[in-house]
Amino acid sequence: MSKAQDSYEKACYMGFSVGCSNLGRILNEPKNPKRNQRKAKELFEKSCKADNPEGCLELAKIYLQGDEDDIKIGMKLYEKACALNSKEACWEAGNLYAVPKNKSRNKPDLITALQFYQYGCNIDSADCCYNLGVLYEYSPEFRKDANRAAELYEKSCSLKDGFGCNALGTLYLEGKGVVQSQTKAFSYFEKSCNLKVSDGCMNLGLQYKNTLRQNKKPDYASALKYLGMACNMNNGLACGYLGLMHEKGEGVERSYRRGKDFYEKSCSLKSSFGCDMAQKLDDI
Repeated sequence: MSKAQDSYEKACYMGFSVGCSNLGRILNEPKNPKRNQRKAKELFEKSCKADNPEGCLELAKIYLQGDEDDIKIGMKLYEKACALNSKEACWEAGNLYAVPKNKSRNKPDLITALQFYQYGCNIDSADCCYNLGVLYEYSPEFRKDANRAAELYEKSCSLKDGFGCNALGTLYLEGKGVVQSQTKAFSYFEKSCNLKVSDGCMNLGLQYKNTLRQNKKPDYASALKYLGMACNMNNGLACGYLGLMHEKGEGVERSYRRGKDFYEKSCSLKSSFGCDMAQKLDDI
């Protein structure tokens, strides 16, 4: 028995619920040669009964692997964990209401999903703030409120969520819910890219490529750099734009071969743009 496992076992025996949930995690770890899922479940139950959110969260994950009745129990456990301020549980519960596990039997419930995302956002879950922003921006149920979406993306971004930064950058680029500002769009795309979000890097690269960026001339070297970063993160559309720059000779020696290589990679990553451009070069 490891020192950590021994310490958690003693803590659990002494009534510390966090010790029970931590011990349960060790026993439920797939790579643990002495994995004991039955014992782990008992420990999560004990922890959850003592109102430890992590115990409820882990117990929910177990039940969600079961049948329809088990899934209902799992959902209740996520709800309890969320009410106990588990950010992950609020996010998971919201996701399951937005996209039900059994799509053939259960319809999406965006109103309930919103409630969980809102609670999670209130306790500073970046993921919940971002998902809440997506609901407000795109869902007719919430009148496609871009102003509210912008507020939520800004909070998500401030909590170091790169997806929120990228979404906010897009709103500033389009002038949706905010006063249009290419300078701010550029700044948020840069933050998103620094947080390793491929769309953020792609959009940053496109800002360098386009002459609209603060009325400056294109910076093809920087465009190639950031589009390359996004492509290396398997962003199919970014690979397609790289192909276009090589085909046109923007910042690099013009090369149909290199262009096609990137188009083919883009196509393999399910980008219709890459597939169309690869076919176009084949037809030349």
